[in-house]
Amino acid sequence: MAEEPLPLAGRCALVIGAGTPAGSIIAAGLAAAGADVAVASATTEGEEVMAVRRTRRTVVAFGRRSAEYAFDTTLGQNVLVSTRQVSKEMGGLDLLVNAQDAPSPAAAERITDSDWSRTLALNLSGVFFACRAAVREMTAGGEGRRRRPHAGAGRRVCPTRRRRERDRVACGHRVRRSSRAGAAGGVYRPGTWRPQRAALSRSVRPARLSAPARIWSSLRHPGSGSRP
Repeated sequence: MAEEPLPLAGRCALVIGAGTPAGSIIAAGLAAAGADVAVASATTEGEEVMAVRRTRRTVVAFGRRSAEYAFDTTLGQNVLVSTRQVSKEMGGLDLLVNAQDAPSPAAAERITDSDWSRTLALNLSGVFFACRAAVREMTAGGEGRRRRPHAGAGRRVCPTRRRRERDRVACGHRVRRSSRAGAAGGVYRPGTWRPQRAALSRSVRPARLSAPARIWSSLRHPGSGSRP
């Protein structure tokens, strides 16, 4: 019996923050699914770079291609250049994983302004910079390989969905035809001139009305001048 193809065979993924526990597990999972995985650190700190190196060995153990990089995700230009290098060396870019996680170095009442700015830059700005750079490489304007169409592209539309859409359009046509016919026949519609409605109502109202009806009519059409 032939083996089933791996779901990510032939794909290339970039995992930023591959030295974190989550990033290491995700990189190994991508490799197990058949993808070639480039692993990168979110900073240039030695401890994180060594953790990324261990993750790369795990990816290679699955028989996949891998390369390690040291990003500085607080700098947008650094992320752009590094991501372009990954795309060129790995033959394209299909997947991006942001696993960078910079914990707060101190409690909220003791953290300094510089520590807070760095934490925010890594966990927020770094994610944006990575996504921006990856999108540029995945689209036609990037240096890397064009992004493959989604697996569902070109799939036939569900018949039930098509029938609902057809009924909705037909209903819209009927409403528009009814509106035009109502306007031609003098039927009141929301948005029409209100005095025309009063004039039409007076023209079809009986000549003599009971006392309660006259009161109700005067409330609806003040100044209509109806008398018994």
